[in-house]
Amino acid sequence: MRSLAILFLGITAALLSGCSTTPKPNYHQAFEFDIGEAHASLEILKSLDAGNTNRVRKIAMLRVCDDMGFARFCGVHGLGPLTPDYKQEWIKTARQILDYMRRHPDECDLRLASVQAGMRGLKYFLTDPADVHQLDELSEQLKQMEKKRLDTKTP
Repeated sequence: MRSLAILFLGITAALLSGCSTTPKPNYHQAFEFDIGEAHASLEILKSLDAGNTNRVRKIAMLRVCDDMGFARFCGVHGLGPLTPDYKQEWIKTARQILDYMRRHPDECDLRLASVQAGMRGLKYFLTDPADVHQLDELSEQLKQMEKKRLDTKTP
C-alpha cells in the first residue's frame, strides 16, 4: 500500500512540475504541496485501517478533482506544454473520471471547491457532444442532490 501511495505522489509531482513557469524552484510551495499530500495519504491509510471505504473514496475523489482542475488551469494559462499527446491523455482520463462520478455522484459535493474545479476541468477537456451531454446530466444530477440536501436541512 505504501508503494502505491509513493507511486501516486511521484506521478502527481511529475505532472505538477510540468506546469511550472519559473526556472527557479519554489520550495515553499513544494513543501506545502508535500504536506497536503502526506496528510491526505495518511487520512486514506487511517480510513482503510478502520474499514471506512466510503471516506477513502471521498478523499480520493477530492484529489482527482484537484488534479483535473489543476490540469485545466495549466492549460488555460499556458503554464505547461499541453502537447497533443498530453491533451489526449487528459481527455482519456477525464472520460474515466466522468464515468466514475456518474457511478458515484454521492461522493461529489458541489459545495466543495475541489469538486467545482474538477467539473471545470472536465468541461475544459471533454468537448465531444456525447461527453458534453453526459457532463450536463451529471451537473444537473449534482445540483438536484444539493437542492435535496438544502431542503432536508430547512425546518
